[in-house]
Amino acid sequence: MKKYFLISIIFFLNIHADAQTYEIYNDEIINMTDVFNAKQGKWIFFFDQERKIISYQGNFIDNKKEGVWLSYYENGNLKSSINYIANKQCGYVILYYENEVVAEEGYWNENRWIGEYKYYYKNANVTYIWNFDNEGKRSGTQKYFYEDGTLKIEGNWIDGAEQGAVKEYYENGNIKMLTEWNSGKIDGTQNEYYVSGDLKMSKKYYKGKAADEETTFYEPKVTELVVTKAPLDTVYYTYTSPKDTIKSPFKGTGYHKLYNAKQLLEQEGEFNNGYLTNGQKYYYNAEGILIRKEIYNKGVLTETIKY
Repeated sequence: MKKYFLISIIFFLNIHADAQTYEIYNDEIINMTDVFNAKQGKWIFFFDQERKIISYQGNFIDNKKEGVWLSYYENGNLKSSINYIANKQCGYVILYYENEVVAEEGYWNENRWIGEYKYYYKNANVTYIWNFDNEGKRSGTQKYFYEDGTLKIEGNWIDGAEQGAVKEYYENGNIKMLTEWNSGKIDGTQNEYYVSGDLKMSKKYYKGKAADEETTFYEPKVTELVVTKAPLDTVYYTYTSPKDTIKSPFKGTGYHKLYNAKQLLEQEGEFNNGYLTNGQKYYYNAEGILIRKEIYNKGVLTETIKY
């Protein structure tokens, strides 16, 4: 009986030894399966049958993904770097745009982000920075940014919801909105501001419901800052001279006309520290023909006219 059992084991091993497979790629053993047909070691998957364009690659242990796996775009650029533990995504993750600029990055634990997570514009500037607790809920400081990197929104989150003061900014850095939150609902005062920084509106909320009777509107204080008004035929250049190719910063207050290097009128009206509050902006095509006019009132775009 023992002899028969030993012969059966040897016969079984011989059969499965013949079933072990692998491939050779660039003098390296890849895509190996063991006697039990389980993937082992380094595996490379390709877009094409000629095996010239790699789709993704990484390591298997007993048929389970383990360690860092890399995926690629068809142009060969890196698409993602994801860490696995026993076939589960767990660890630092980096995702890329097709030009290899980082699109997202953070620590992923099976089905949720943990800690700091960043998302990027295609120009490599940060779109937003979120923070997550161990349950995958947004918690702590959260920040959003304009495409040029200027801060857009910042505030605090607890258990996945806004908590406390959340601030929103204009692209010039001035405060745009200040809102008080409690457990994801507006609860308290919400202040809205003109682009100049002057208070525009103040409204009260109670547990997410607006108290319209407790809303106050304010006129901008631009007129208080106007010292003198320039004559209508006065010329101000946004360039140091018409031949320059680099704009000089304009921080004027009061009435101004602004021209570009081609001596075409770009803006005219009342300004506050370099920003148009009441007036018009003009846009031209490459031939210098007017194609669009924007009309601003109290710092807000009120009308667009196309030609």
